[in-house]
Amino acid sequence: MNEMVLIISCFIILLYLMLMLFLTIGIGNLKVFNPSETNCQNSFSIIVPFRNEQIHLKALLNSFKNLNYPLENFEIILVNDTSTDNSFQIVQQFMELYPTIQIRLIQHNIQTISPKKTALENALKVSQYEWIITIDADCIVPKNWLKTYDNFIQSSNCDMVVAPVIFTSDRTFFQDFQQLDFLSLMGATQGGFGFGFPFLCNGANLCYRKAVFIEVHGFEGNKNIASGDDIFLMEKFLKRNKSSVKYLKNRDVIVQTQPQNTLRGFINQRIRWAAKTVAYENKAGKLVGIIVLSMNLWLFLSFLLLSLKWISFPKIFLIWMLKMGVDYLLLFVISQFYHTKISIAKYFLFSFIYPFYTVIVGVLSFGKGYEWKGRRFLR
Repeated sequence: MNEMVLIISCFIILLYLMLMLFLTIGIGNLKVFNPSETNCQNSFSIIVPFRNEQIHLKALLNSFKNLNYPLENFEIILVNDTSTDNSFQIVQQFMELYPTIQIRLIQHNIQTISPKKTALENALKVSQYEWIITIDADCIVPKNWLKTYDNFIQSSNCDMVVAPVIFTSDRTFFQDFQQLDFLSLMGATQGGFGFGFPFLCNGANLCYRKAVFIEVHGFEGNKNIASGDDIFLMEKFLKRNKSSVKYLKNRDVIVQTQPQNTLRGFINQRIRWAAKTVAYENKAGKLVGIIVLSMNLWLFLSFLLLSLKWISFPKIFLIWMLKMGVDYLLLFVISQFYHTKISIAKYFLFSFIYPFYTVIVGVLSFGKGYEWKGRRFLR
């Protein structure tokens, strides 16, 4: 038994080390896009579904107001998903204050399994421009956001553009943990694109051609899953033409979003993200998920293995240190792009928490569902 456990342990850590090294190299392979001085050529329909976001909407709308892009070349479509707070009134007030900005406010009152996908589809039906950008209501965009998108689209043959997102943090323990966790996802996203096997994207900063969305039948086929308006759509675009899905690596398009304020909200958010992984069609995404879960499950069980004397403490310690070392390498490389500092002390503490949190969320994602935005969802 001891020999078998050791063989399995070595196999898992070897796969994990190879994966993390590949992703880290992929981040380096993905070159930063340097815009050139060109006239704006593309027009964008920015779609923002929202539900009870009165705390965040003002910041998002103000960032739209400050965009360095011709007003006639973009519109903002806000979809109110049965908000019960003052979100609707905040948008109305903004529209009255800035009548020169093209803003549409539509109501979405249909109860569906996947309300966000339905809200996006309703907005797409009334959108007037070729390029669709989706963003969440708790985000802030930089002033050259659209200008950089336009420049990138002009210089590359693309139908979908995946762009970076980052959690803000007030440097508390809880928010730093969320930021580091999210940073690892952003690193995996860039690493996948850098190695030519994209498997992640984020709907808080995603741009695509409306015509191609219609051609691939949008969200059809995965509306039975509450989340996944980003990943499943990217899979369809990749299946149609892999070379037309690009990653825009530039700091002028980084969208800032907010971490969760409560542990319950954080866990529910991660369950929501994890629940869609079983429906992935992308083989690269499935393989990455299996390797990462296997590694964290092994660490989760390592102390049990030690108590049963199936593996020695020095070997367990070595595997923990190898994982922590290669994870830090990836995080360090991606943090250079985001200009984010990583506290070594917090990183080591987070590294011991992370396997337990990952396995618990993974198990809960196979449960009866989760709560999000005041509603109960099934997987």
